Amino acid sequence: AGRSVQVRADLPSALSRLRMILTANNVKADQVRQRFHERPGLKKKRLKSARHRKRFKAGFKKLVSIAMEMKRKG
Repeated sequence: AGRSVQVRADLPSALSRLRMILTANNVKADQVRQRFHERPGLKKKRLKSARHRKRFKAGFKKLVSIAMEMKRKG
């Protein structure tokens, strides 16, 4: 169980790959979040907030890309 990486030629590249895997899986964030018990209501609120931030960011990016496209077209 856990994350593992094959070490073939050199250790620094293996550590780099492991670091990338850990970052992609949000392992550090999970560790910080699981340090203390989180009430179900607060978890629901945190997830709702994260979902809103993600959707807002996507909408904002879309709006900016539309504006940039209009600017490019003149």
